Amino acid sequence: MKKFALAILLLSQMAAAIPLLTPKETYNSFTCKKKITELEKNWGAVGEWKGHVTVEGTMGLLKRTNKFAHWIVVEESNGIETATLMNPGNAQKVVFDKKCKGTLNLYAHNQFSNQKGVNDTKLLKELMNNQKGIIGLWSPGMQHSASAISRIEKVAKDLKLPVLWVMDPFASDKVAKDFLKSRKIASVEVRKNSSLELFYRDSTMHYPAFFVYKNGEIKGNVFPGLMGESQYRDTITTQLGK
Repeated sequence: MKKFALAILLLSQMAAAIPLLTPKETYNSFTCKKKITELEKNWGAVGEWKGHVTVEGTMGLLKRTNKFAHWIVVEESNGIETATLMNPGNAQKVVFDKKCKGTLNLYAHNQFSNQKGVNDTKLLKELMNNQKGIIGLWSPGMQHSASAISRIEKVAKDLKLPVLWVMDPFASDKVAKDFLKSRKIASVEVRKNSSLELFYRDSTMHYPAFFVYKNGEIKGNVFPGLMGESQYRDTITTQLGK
C-alpha cells in the first residue's frame, strides 16, 4: 500500500506541474471510447472524469461510481488502453486490443486493507454512524497541522460535529506520537490513511486538509491548507447546507 500511495502522491504532483489536456479532451482521445462508455454504464459511473497520471507518465482518468470506494480508472500506456473498476479488495481490468476487443482480468490486492489505519470499512462506518461530520487530514511533517487540529476541533465543537482524524500514510508513527505529545494534543489518534476512497479524492496532496460529509456521503472536494476559524466555519456550514 505504501508504494501505491507514494506513486499516487508523486504522480499527482506531476499532474499539477505539467500542462495537460482537460479530462474531456483526454476522454475523447481514447480510441475505444465507445467501449469504455459501455463499461461506465455497467459499473455505475457518476459525476465527471478527473485527471489521473499513470505510472508511465501518460494521462489517464478517474471517475466515481454509485458504490462507495469503487472507482473507474481509464489509462493508456504504450498504445494499450485499459479500463479498471477498482475497489479496496480487488479489481476488474479490461484490456483493449487495437480493434477495441476487451479482455477481462480479475485480480486481488491488499493495498487498502490496513486494519490499524483508517481503511474503507472504518471510513464507511464513520459516515453511516453520523448524520454529518468532518474528516481531518494531518501530517506530523507539516507544522500547520497542529493549528488546523486546534481550529477545526473548536469549530466542530461549536457546530456539534464529530471529527475523524486521518494521518499522512507516509509519516512515521513514532514521529507522529512525538508531534502530538509535544503539542499536548490528546484528542487525535495516530491512524494512517489506508482508504481507496480518500486516496482517489486527493487526500494525500497537501496537509492539513479536510473533507465534510453528510448523510453517508463526502461532500465536494478536499479543502487543503490552513484556514482561520471563521473560514473553517463558513466552509463547513456551506458544504453541509448543500
